[in-house]
Amino acid sequence: MLVLTGEGIQALAMACSVARTLNPAIVVIEDIDLIAMERDNGDGDQSMLFELLNQMDGLEPEADVTFLLTTNRADLLEGAWPRAQAGWTSP
Repeated sequence: MLVLTGEGIQALAMACSVARTLNPAIVVIEDIDLIAMERDNGDGDQSMLFELLNQMDGLEPEADVTFLLTTNRADLLEGAWPRAQAGWTSP
């Protein structure tokens, strides 16, 4: 299991590379709302969000890598971000 928090998110590409090597692996990203917030909430840099999506999309189909994203501010997430259909309700 790889856990990225705070400034550790800058090592996302390296952590995903390690996860692909370990396979099976879990990549935990805490406070996803800090990099996946609504684009109209400010002029924030979206590069980490794009990197995360590229890493998730770039996994081979047979890769056994799970991404676990945590937040306590789901209301701040970008509207295009996929949400679990069951059990997720807007505050």
